[in-house]
Amino acid sequence: MTERLKSVLSRFMGRGVCPHELSFTLTLGLRRLILKPETLVRQMALEPHERVLELGPGPGYFSPAVARALPEGHLILADIQGPMLAKVSKRLQAAGLAERASAVQADALALPLTENSVDVAFAVAVLGETPNPAAALAELGRIVRPGGRIVVTEQPGDPDALSKLQLRDMGVALNLTLAQQFGRDRNFTVVFRPAQTMA
Repeated sequence: MTERLKSVLSRFMGRGVCPHELSFTLTLGLRRLILKPETLVRQMALEPHERVLELGPGPGYFSPAVARALPEGHLILADIQGPMLAKVSKRLQAAGLAERASAVQADALALPLTENSVDVAFAVAVLGETPNPAAALAELGRIVRPGGRIVVTEQPGDPDALSKLQLRDMGVALNLTLAQQFGRDRNFTVVFRPAQTMA
């Protein structure tokens, strides 16, 4: 086994960002048993005109369903790995949805978006991969307009997964309102609404 392969496997099995070399595992059909993209779209209650940020889209398991729900809106894909953005962009192109999305390589703790510039920001199994999940949640709160939604999903099998209690406590500290919850145990989605100003 080469050193490069050892490194990729070590990153995949451990904590932190999923290496782009193994991103195909994030689009396996079995993942639908955990959460279907269409279900997440319903949980987010997307409106056709909304501007939506997907933090850490990986190769785009959820992205086509979200873009499809935004015929008059726009999906912004933000990922720290350029190769991941290339993969999700290719997936959207194949689905005929490329014009509804744009990609930006960015750190979750410093998104290149202005305050209150999106209606919805969502992250699936991503916040725990960041060096500071609370700061990443605060950054999502910064860019979401008052009355918008911050949607965080955690899934089983993710070594970086946060608990509902951890997310709730982070939300309280950031003056976010926990508006809705879906799922249970380690497979859940929470919807926060930002206050008029972030703490």
